Amino acid sequence: MLVGAGRITAREPDAERTPIGLIAQAARAAGDDCGATNVLPEVQSLTCLNILAPSYPNAPASLADKLDINPQERFYTPIGGNMGQWLVEYYANRIAAGELECALIAGGEALATQMRGKGSGLSGIIDKNHAEGPAMLGDSREPTNALEQRHGMGLPIQIYPLFENAIRRRYGHSPAEHQQALGELYAGLNDVAVANPQAWRRAPLSAQDIATRGQKNRMVGAPYTKHMNAIIAVDQAAALVMMSAGKARELGIDPERWVYPLAAASASDRWYVSERDDLSQSPAIAAVGRALQQTHGLAINEVNHIDLYSCFPSAVQMARDALSIAADDSRPLTVDRGARLSRRSGQQLLHACYCRNDGTYPRRPLEYRLGQRRGLVYEQTFARALRRTAAG
Repeated sequence: MLVGAGRITAREPDAERTPIGLIAQAARAAGDDCGATNVLPEVQSLTCLNILAPSYPNAPASLADKLDINPQERFYTPIGGNMGQWLVEYYANRIAAGELECALIAGGEALATQMRGKGSGLSGIIDKNHAEGPAMLGDSREPTNALEQRHGMGLPIQIYPLFENAIRRRYGHSPAEHQQALGELYAGLNDVAVANPQAWRRAPLSAQDIATRGQKNRMVGAPYTKHMNAIIAVDQAAALVMMSAGKARELGIDPERWVYPLAAASASDRWYVSERDDLSQSPAIAAVGRALQQTHGLAINEVNHIDLYSCFPSAVQMARDALSIAADDSRPLTVDRGARLSRRSGQQLLHACYCRNDGTYPRRPLEYRLGQRRGLVYEQTFARALRRTAAG
């Protein structure tokens, strides 16, 4: 179960800021959030999510050193937006099986600091003491194959617009109609970001502001304007502490802080985009949605809160459609941030959705459906979690 969450949004410039330093701050905050002393030294398994830049020789070892802890297991992950949620599933299964009692998931980026240096990088201040590479968790396959690369399909911004235009055709929209629909979709996400103190950018934006190309809203990759894309230049980090009920009782953690993952499911679409039959839909998302409902019995209209993370609008629409969520559903499609305006930790840390905007847990029963996609909509992880009160 989850017992502590921490997140950091560091807007003030600091030339000495590093990704590992920022991630360590979030990890300490997660430990403090447990409401007990000396939680982090109990960690047996630590996973540091992939850091986009700079490249640490062994980021998990550097993080353990920064926290002054000595977990038996230290893992790193490939780049992937599903990895935060996937790790919650991974550790929940291992803890339930009795293999572990306490785990830490953490990740972050300091790309805003790095970019303020105009490309100078952070190589002068990162830890280079750990030359041996870390143990890896997750699928490390390349996101594109040689054929796709030969045809200029090497980066997400070159491929997600293909998904978007396939979706437009399926909806029967004209280009202008679809552009307006995208603006309206992301205006709803933006409203969540405006209300979230942890969001990197919180400026109010209308659907027209988002949909219309302009001097401050350039076209990134048609039909996507800048306001429709996640922000990479952030200094943000987040962390989660997971443990067994026995360990939580031993450490004196209040049962009201315990969050039980009820069910999780993962699936992959055909890995390479060029091999897919339909670029407008994700059979994998539909499959995990069915698996969750079969496991726990709740229909999508019975779920209190929804979070469908992606760096691009097409994956949000694919998930919404695959889960049979109506386009005019009154529930926001994000819980705490609006995906594009509060991107954190290199598109990794959906697990921050398990806590409130102030980084603490709500003290009432809540049920979530949390969803993440990796890379080119090829690996999906969805989960549900239930908060139980002390009497629950």
